[in-house]
Amino acid sequence: MNNISKEGEIIALTDKSVTIRYLCASACRNCPAQNLCPSHENQNKEIEIMRDKDKIYHIGDKIKINLQERSGWLAIILAYLMPLAIVLGFISYATAEKWSELTTATIGLLIVPVYYILLNRMSKRLQTMIKIEIQEKQSQKGAEEK
Repeated sequence: MNNISKEGEIIALTDKSVTIRYLCASACRNCPAQNLCPSHENQNKEIEIMRDKDKIYHIGDKIKINLQERSGWLAIILAYLMPLAIVLGFISYATAEKWSELTTATIGLLIVPVYYILLNRMSKRLQTMIKIEIQEKQSQKGAEEK
């Protein structure tokens, strides 16, 4: 199974998480959803990853993050395809039941934020399904000493 790797830098730490800034460019070339994805532009992105309790990290450490291709596809399905399918399914149902266009459109537009609120509330569970891991770490201070 293919993995997507990105190099980044640790910019913030808590007891439970590591915040990493990375350049969003290299993995986008190989991603099948690059034309649909709003993060396709070459720019710095930040991501918060659950911290491995056995490893010591410092702000400024250069690291490599790793995402399994399966996890990337799951994220695309949950973020883009599921809400589209739900809205289209609802519109089809409402049209078949001969609901008014105003009611159908209003409820159809309200479905999307409700879906994303529910998705946000499930973030802890999704973090176990979509695994982004710190693959390797090289301390900036250690690199300067060598």
